[in-house]
Amino acid sequence: MPPVLTFLLVVAALGHIWLQLFNRVLLEMDDGPRKKTWQDISLALIVGLPTALLLIFWGSEPVSNALRWTPITTSSRTIFAVFGLLWLIGLWRGWLWACDRAVPQRSRHLLRQSIVIPSIPKPGRRVPFLLRPLETTYDLEVVERDIEVPGLAAEFDGLTIAQVSDLHYDPRFGQRPVYERIAQLVMHRRADIVVFTGDFINHPRLIKRSVAYHAQMKGELATLCVLGNHDYWTDPATIRDECQRRGIRLMGGERWVLERAGRRLIFAGTDAPWDRKRPDWRYLLEHKTGDAVILLSHTPDNAPKAARLGASLILSGHNHGGQYCLPFIGPVVVPSRLGHRYVQGVFDLPPDGVLCVSRGLGTSDSGNYRGGGRLLCPPELVFLTLRAPGAEVAVRVREKAPRMAAVAPTMPG
Repeated sequence: MPPVLTFLLVVAALGHIWLQLFNRVLLEMDDGPRKKTWQDISLALIVGLPTALLLIFWGSEPVSNALRWTPITTSSRTIFAVFGLLWLIGLWRGWLWACDRAVPQRSRHLLRQSIVIPSIPKPGRRVPFLLRPLETTYDLEVVERDIEVPGLAAEFDGLTIAQVSDLHYDPRFGQRPVYERIAQLVMHRRADIVVFTGDFINHPRLIKRSVAYHAQMKGELATLCVLGNHDYWTDPATIRDECQRRGIRLMGGERWVLERAGRRLIFAGTDAPWDRKRPDWRYLLEHKTGDAVILLSHTPDNAPKAARLGASLILSGHNHGGQYCLPFIGPVVVPSRLGHRYVQGVFDLPPDGVLCVSRGLGTSDSGNYRGGGRLLCPPELVFLTLRAPGAEVAVRVREKAPRMAAVAPTMPG
């Protein structure tokens, strides 16, 4: 094998290892100089240092033999063994990535799904010129799903939930009309329950405006929320105070029970891991036979354990669907310890749970262009209709309905 090709394979494997570390560890750290420093140090140690050493000793006999796949000395065999280990790690991670990508998003509990594309103003481009053909920052999709919820009593069949996730409220770039349109869509549906699954804001100075905006979108029965990582990285105490003042029920570590004809539908929530507390799963998910539990969790990383402990339906966001997706490859960076497995969509979780992961509505602006953008990953507003097991709902294929006319409500200043 040509030495240059071997060298490129080694660098690619090193980069892949660093990307996995970035996805699973570094992205969970608080934003700020400390996080940036650790990113730079880890990149230098994992990718930069080995690459520099290879280039420095390119002409030495051990390195040259290893690059040519002719390890004839002890030192060259050691270097070649390191190369082989890197390639095995790369192949293993690539196999897991392929398996995650192959997981179907249409679960056995997804009875119906349709997609409506509303008319929505596009304030302007938010990605570099060369990437603009792939931009989907304002290509909003309104996703309607009928979900069969394990254990749901017939008394709650037909209950509707509007999920608003990851808005990252920030009107600096002319997005007020976009926010107005989203609020109008939610208020028009008059859902029984409105849930906000985290990341209200990006900047502390926008807390009051963001919560005031979210508070417009009230559910007929309740408006519930959990906080996300960006909320904890700014000022969670102020966000909680504003939510309580405006009638949004905080669900981090709490339960709320809806009763009908003696049957119960339990809503629970967790802010883990950003609240730095171990969730009291026994309290959150406690239920009797005939009850169903819906868990709100900003990250889907909590979902597998919650499903094992009795959660019927988990509503999450956080991953933004990857936010930056490439043709045929999909998302590059996914801020999840579970990798690409639950990046977006509907998934079955053992033994009998359902996970719905929203792509969210906004973008994270941490180090991104003019507040970030989306590539091949449209924002998503989700409306769920809950169905009891055995409910007869015709299964419809993914469809795109005509664009709807825009009628904007009044936004808070």
